[in-house]
Amino acid sequence: SFFAGVWSSSSVTTDIRAPCGPMLFGGNATLLNARKEISAAPLVYKCRFISDGNKIIADREFNVRSIASATMGANSVLEVSLVTPNKFSCVLEPVGANNILSVDLLCLARRQETIDDRNFHCTEVVRQIVSSASENKPKAAMPTYDGKATNKATGVLLKEIETISLYTAVKPKQENGEITEITCQQRSA
Repeated sequence: SFFAGVWSSSSVTTDIRAPCGPMLFGGNATLLNARKEISAAPLVYKCRFISDGNKIIADREFNVRSIASATMGANSVLEVSLVTPNKFSCVLEPVGANNILSVDLLCLARRQETIDDRNFHCTEVVRQIVSSASENKPKAAMPTYDGKATNKATGVLLKEIETISLYTAVKPKQENGEITEITCQQRSA
């Protein structure tokens, strides 16, 4: 219950690994650019968690808009066409890009577990489909064995991303005080 509400977030990349080699990461240039994030300033944005009956869940639309704003520019989300617990679709125009992107996020699996009154763990596997909004979307794209597929003819990028988040509520300084800080260790693959 303390988790519900709007939180100020500061996200720092601490490590980038390519255990299967640079080519399966997207190539040497992609890996080098990703590793530059390690020394970059923290990404600062707002995130929101809301009640869904008996569970507290991430407000996906609010959080996508907030993160996109922080990373791609204030007005980068042009349209959100679908928001359900398992599918999110939007149109993005990153500042400085010469392309408008259509993005679909499909939740394939999720799990959450309350460890104790201060620790909450969750994981989610999402299929991310990104294509040019000016092109017709293909009916299907098959992933390669590494979970990524690019259809060169249509420019579709397909990834399956697993994110594991370990949240800890920082103990209040005062007895019976309100929780005002939550830390998170997160891994995405």
